[in-house]
Amino acid sequence: MVPVPFVVALLLLVLLGAHYPRLQQTHTGRLFAIALCLHAVGSFLIGLRWWLDWPAVMPFAAVIAVALSALQYLAFRSLGGRHLNVNIHRDWVHGLPVVLVTLARFIDIGWVDIVLAGTKILYAGLLIGLIRRAPESLTLVRLGWLNHAIRALWVCVALLLLGVVIDMAIAIDFAFYGGRIAAPLVSVVNVFVLATLAWLIIAVGRSRSLDEGEELTALPVITSDSSAEKSRENDAETAPVNENDGFGVGSDSPGPSVGRDHAEQSYKDNAEGDVHAETKQVYLDLEEFVQSNELYKDPELNLQRLSRKLGVPSRKVSRAINVHTGGNISQWINQARINAACGMLRQTDISIQQAMFDAGFTTKSNFNREFRRVHNCSPTQWRLEQSS
Repeated sequence: MVPVPFVVALLLLVLLGAHYPRLQQTHTGRLFAIALCLHAVGSFLIGLRWWLDWPAVMPFAAVIAVALSALQYLAFRSLGGRHLNVNIHRDWVHGLPVVLVTLARFIDIGWVDIVLAGTKILYAGLLIGLIRRAPESLTLVRLGWLNHAIRALWVCVALLLLGVVIDMAIAIDFAFYGGRIAAPLVSVVNVFVLATLAWLIIAVGRSRSLDEGEELTALPVITSDSSAEKSRENDAETAPVNENDGFGVGSDSPGPSVGRDHAEQSYKDNAEGDVHAETKQVYLDLEEFVQSNELYKDPELNLQRLSRKLGVPSRKVSRAINVHTGGNISQWINQARINAACGMLRQTDISIQQAMFDAGFTTKSNFNREFRRVHNCSPTQWRLEQSS
């Protein structure tokens, strides 16, 4: 019987071939394509280990595993738009785990498992950092697929942490039970990894916008403080205290600390009011701009392109939508698309599928899911209710 790791390696290569044209269209896709190749090679080496009983291949498998962890993080990081390519001068630190696991092989074989586990935990933490900064860390993801990309990140984190648990279980099995359950455990895990990794690659590969030429322009750095606010803050810090201004000894006004606290609180309230007003204005400008130009109809629309067209940093765009709608930018854009589709379904005899595409959706499953979220029914049911 052919070992499961061999089957996994073969199916990963088939998956790569099926999605290769799409993956080759973006920097992120090319990074994930390399990751698929590495995973296939790693599965093949694990198959050699358990089928032919070649433990000598495991150090090579460990090197591939740590390289794969780093490459997955770099691929997801590229979705933020700042570092589309891997740069040796900037990203050399991500090669250290490969060096460490190689050295551990010659120093003490037991250290290989420690380096491998530590690397997986480290990159799981880095991926969680990307999740916490979303959607700003995923500005190149098509807005209709933003939630898919976030779920894919969580899946990748789970796979890394699962790998740590499995490695520990195998080490314990060899230490106390002679490796009796190691082989079947590896087979079961490889089947699970295959299914989840297939969904991961498809979700992320399809979520990335295709027109990279436009995305290569960096957004202008705009701070949250205006020049006037900075000037006021500097004046407040450097202005001398005048004893005749009501804060001197013997005055009927509050003492220095009370007056200073009141002034600081007043400035803080004014600053918060300015921020709220600015956020509201960004939201109103964004809503008018998107609706008047029908930007939601662009299936390749992402946060970076939207923020650049509006001339506002992506973090301010996502914050404005979150504050004034309670949802994220993906839900907001999909809401606009659903509204457009409903208008077409109500006023014309256009097919539901055509309305879906014209409104900016690319898949029927995503359209139906978002339609149910908004109207709590299917597009067909909604249309029948409107016509009755």
